Amino acid sequence: MTQELDLTMQRAEEEAFLELQQEADNFIIQKQLEEMHREELRQKIEPYILRADQQLPPLRPVVKRGEALICSEGNISAVVGEAKSKKTFLCTAIVGSMLEFQNTRQFGIEHRFCRVLWVDTEQSREHIQKVLFRINLLSRLPLNSSLPHILMQTLREESPKDRMQVVRYAIEYHKPKLVVIDGVSDLLTNTNNLEESEALVSELLTLSTIYSCHIMCVLHTNPNSDKARGHLGSTLMRKAETVIFVHRVGEMSLVEPQYCRNMPFERFAFRVEEVLDAEERGEQCVGLGVPVECDMPSQSEEREDDCLRILRDELGGAAERKLLTTKVEQMLGITASNSRVKVHRAIDKGLIKQDRNGVVTVA
Repeated sequence: MTQELDLTMQRAEEEAFLELQQEADNFIIQKQLEEMHREELRQKIEPYILRADQQLPPLRPVVKRGEALICSEGNISAVVGEAKSKKTFLCTAIVGSMLEFQNTRQFGIEHRFCRVLWVDTEQSREHIQKVLFRINLLSRLPLNSSLPHILMQTLREESPKDRMQVVRYAIEYHKPKLVVIDGVSDLLTNTNNLEESEALVSELLTLSTIYSCHIMCVLHTNPNSDKARGHLGSTLMRKAETVIFVHRVGEMSLVEPQYCRNMPFERFAFRVEEVLDAEERGEQCVGLGVPVECDMPSQSEEREDDCLRILRDELGGAAERKLLTTKVEQMLGITASNSRVKVHRAIDKGLIKQDRNGVVTVA
């Protein structure tokens, strides 16, 4: 009886020991698995960790104006403005000044002779070719010069999805330092779709990082506002290194920094002028017009009359007075009576004039 009891106790002790051993083994295995998982996580997040003691290279400028860094490699920017504010002319001036062979610092833009990819989603080929002509004129080159540094993509006839695919291919193939997307909203089917807008801006940031280039996006503002249009505009303004605002002041365009991660550049103005020796340069140069930096408008000029601006920019410079009054009411969000008063005052000031048939025109 005593012997059987001893055997039972021995078995119980052995089983208890095996259980403890199994628990210890399981604990070790669990710890090993946890360490393996932590190492996997570390490897995944390590490329995105930034430390104070890291030696980072300085930002590499693509576009500078004086001491102000406007565009750097690996970032995106936005050029925003109302319709007909000459946003495309501004981008033309920037590119032409960068590549200008005599380096006379037009528009105060520093010389940076690099490869530029220009993507247009809106205009016909005939109008886009004029952009190339203007860049050549600003670069002090013959009108029909075909520089390998200027690469023009015309995408108006493609779908938004196909346009973006061509942009990807072109950046990967040409590896430019500056990409100008004139009409970035046309890379989307709906600029008010939040997910689509976020995805596009994220891809532009990725492309600029991978290929060490700067992507300058051109888009419209909301009517009677300085805010870029739609969810796309809001997302771009949050993510951009620089947001440049362009607006019309009479015949001039005023350019100012709206948001800057670096030191903001000084405001400047330009106007579009005919080429002085256009006839000598050839038929293609007649009526072409190039951006020329000019003196800043006075404060009174900057506060342009709303009725004059709407008549010129929205109604082509001439319209029936009733139509102008309705348009002013809609665009400014004011009452019909206030709109009539504003139009009446603009006529009294001589900013716009009215004929005997009730048609108002720019004075």
